[in-house]
Amino acid sequence: VIDSCPPVVVVASSTSTSMDMASTVTMATTVPAAAPTSNYIHYSPISSNSSNSTSCCSTTTDTSNISAAMVKNHQSTTSPSQNSGRRTGSGSGSRSAEAGTPWMDPRLWGRMPEKLLERVLACLPLPAFFRSRLVCKTWYNLMFSDSFLEMCARAQHARASPTRWFLLFRRGVWTEAFAFDPGAKAWHRLDLSFLPPRFSVVASAGGLLCCISEERGRKAVLICNPLTRAYVRLPPSLKDRFVPTVGLVVDPRTKAYRILAAGDDLISPFAVKNLTTEIYDSRLQQWAMTAPLPRLCNLESGKTTYANGFFYCMNYSPFSVLAYDTEAGTWGKIQAPMRRFLRTPNLVECRGRLVLVAAVEKNKLNVPKSIRIWGLQQSRTSWIELERMPQALYDDFMIVSRKKAFHCIGHGNLILITLPDSPDMIIYDFYEKVWRWAPRCPFACSSSANEISCNSATSTGGMSPPSPPVSYGTASVAESAGGFHAFAFDPRLEASVC
Repeated sequence: VIDSCPPVVVVASSTSTSMDMASTVTMATTVPAAAPTSNYIHYSPISSNSSNSTSCCSTTTDTSNISAAMVKNHQSTTSPSQNSGRRTGSGSGSRSAEAGTPWMDPRLWGRMPEKLLERVLACLPLPAFFRSRLVCKTWYNLMFSDSFLEMCARAQHARASPTRWFLLFRRGVWTEAFAFDPGAKAWHRLDLSFLPPRFSVVASAGGLLCCISEERGRKAVLICNPLTRAYVRLPPSLKDRFVPTVGLVVDPRTKAYRILAAGDDLISPFAVKNLTTEIYDSRLQQWAMTAPLPRLCNLESGKTTYANGFFYCMNYSPFSVLAYDTEAGTWGKIQAPMRRFLRTPNLVECRGRLVLVAAVEKNKLNVPKSIRIWGLQQSRTSWIELERMPQALYDDFMIVSRKKAFHCIGHGNLILITLPDSPDMIIYDFYEKVWRWAPRCPFACSSSANEISCNSATSTGGMSPPSPPVSYGTASVAESAGGFHAFAFDPRLEASVC
């Protein structure tokens, strides 16, 4: 830990028998339009009632065989004298064994340099890396090695397509998170119980999460890496606030980060007003007051979007977009498109561009109700319509959402639309120009008390509505599961909280 940094807390076990970090990641892989073949996979002893969860998703991978093979291979490389006569393998490996050649010759693999082996492990996908940490104490401790984390950073930049996840939390529950990998159609469960109580996650950037205290007054702030379970407590905010608008941005080159906290100033114990803005800079390790908010603004509490040097947030009554210039430290206002007919507007960032997603309810001039996507032009004064949700899908979505508000988050070329009272989600892909239902989270969709599982929401076409919720008494499974609060998340072991 660098002396100039605030005190960093790393929650991990130093013993080889307790694999705490490996048990923080749990994965389930969904296969569209396939009959369930087995329960979803667990990499940890976390209970999941998997005996009744076969309808959540199916899988084609058996992790027990993978772990056993990894342990066997590692033992053969560490004890050449004991394993020189051992012949293992199947398929081509068995034929090689019959010919007298071992499947993995310990005379060759036992001499692999440690640095080369670490480089191979740094290139593994994160779920595979966490499985490999169960092999031995040396591999388990790699995550605490600075040189190995640098290798992970180089491997991440060398990948043709970086790993992008969506991190989802159940409403009001911040002790665990569900990470959805849209590329692999896989779900992972992260244990965040190491964080202090009464803190809420409010922003995410560069593999880090920003959490603020729930008590009113000067806000305590935490920055954490949910993969390494390291967190640092920052100095409290300068102003007393209730539910401020918070944003986080991380410089990919220097790894420094800045935090924006604006609005909801407590002017009395019973009244708030949007007045001031303050910025925390990790290089200076202190808060600083900046420009005041525009007069008579009505911010959306708690949500900002960063794109191209600006923090953006929605302003209500009427709808407009407020933009904070991080270099000049000033606020500006951008008029929203069709502001008189918008419902539930959401600002997201996709491919470095600010995007507005909103429902349009305009009955005049025979304009159909729909969900539309606009992109902000380079002039930052006008918008252009990019896409509309197909009408059939929109009708199904309105039935599932019961015409309530929805929330959006953008990451890369994807936009994820979530509902506050339902586990069903829709994904829009800018590259493929495709709308589809996302697979339901298998960890959150099953009720532990009643042992009821939700059906998968995927299909071959990707346009079919999710299966009807299974009734149980007076409440349905979808209602009991509830919706999610989502964040864009870049899984990075090397992300530093300092």
